[in-house]
Amino acid sequence: MPGPDHGRFWCFNLIEFRSESDFTVTRVPISPARLDELERHLFLVFTGIKRKAADVVAQQLRRVGENTAQLREMRSMVDKGYDILTSSRPLQEFGELLHRAWEAKRSLDGCISNSIIDETYERGIKAGAWGGKLLGAGGGGFMLFMAPPEAQLKLASEFSDQQTLMIKLNAPGSQIIYS
Repeated sequence: MPGPDHGRFWCFNLIEFRSESDFTVTRVPISPARLDELERHLFLVFTGIKRKAADVVAQQLRRVGENTAQLREMRSMVDKGYDILTSSRPLQEFGELLHRAWEAKRSLDGCISNSIIDETYERGIKAGAWGGKLLGAGGGGFMLFMAPPEAQLKLASEFSDQQTLMIKLNAPGSQIIYS
C-alpha cells in the first residue's frame, strides 16, 4: 500500500532501541520495483532445528558487555544496509553485508550457531549465495540466503533434502500461508 512519500511502498521498519522503554521506528522507503528485485534474490531454508529463542537470547544478553565492539559493528551495518536497499546500488552489496553481519553475530556467543547451521550456511555459499543469516535469535530455525536469481535453481537442488520456502515480502508482515 503506497505511503505518503509519492507512491513509495514501505515494507520494512528500522527499529532503534535506546533503552528498554525508549525506541524509535522509522519506515524504510522501498519502491515496488526494488522490493520485487529483492524478492528475486532471497532463498529460505529450514535448518531442521527447533529451539526456544528466549533461551538463546538469554545467553546472548549475559555477554553484552563482552560484545560491545561486535554489537557496534553490527549497528553500523544497519546504516549501510539501509543505504543499499533504498538506493539503486547492486543487491550483491547487501548480500555481502549479510555475510559480514552473520560472521559478527556468530561471534557473539557459541549458542548462535552449531555444526548443522554452519554446514547449511557453507552449502548455500557454495551454491552461489553472496551471504545470508539465521533468522531470529540463533541456534536453529530458518536460514535466509541472498543470491542472484540465476543461482536459485542451484540452491533449490542443493537443499532438496530440506524444507525451502518461497519469499514474498508484504506490508502486513510475516504470514503463514497453507497450500
